[in-house]
Amino acid sequence: MNSHCELSYVVVDDDEDDRLLMRLALEQSQRTLPVLEFSDGQELIDYLSQDTSARPDEDMHWLVIMDVNMPRMNGLDALQTLRQDPHWAKLPVLMLSTADDDVTRQLSLEKGANGYLVKPTSMQDYGPLFDRHFAPWLAVDSSQWPDYSSQADQSL
Repeated sequence: MNSHCELSYVVVDDDEDDRLLMRLALEQSQRTLPVLEFSDGQELIDYLSQDTSARPDEDMHWLVIMDVNMPRMNGLDALQTLRQDPHWAKLPVLMLSTADDDVTRQLSLEKGANGYLVKPTSMQDYGPLFDRHFAPWLAVDSSQWPDYSSQADQSL
């Protein structure tokens, strides 16, 4: 990735309402970055597997926000697939789930997630989520990314 990359959120979630909440919260908070949406991990992997010349996002820096529990390919399996591909191994991925349990959080981090967050229950709770947890990952230079691995609380 070069320093002139465009920035984008990538939301991977099977719940259409959750994707809508994320989009609306971004619009209301005037975060004008594009949002690419996928309904499960397999859809994301299929998209990434396309020839890059056929995709309009070759120079885009993504922050992937991925649900854990999805049909076809869940977030943990998609994360593992991403981490095994050298082109996508360093892509920042934050797992976002309704599950607020230490086992799922730890498994996500072990599989290579850059963070694990519990889904907000209302749209007004998304603003702090963007500011506190998402915004730092949009730095194109990975040396500026936060290190959540040593923090005890990686959820809201």
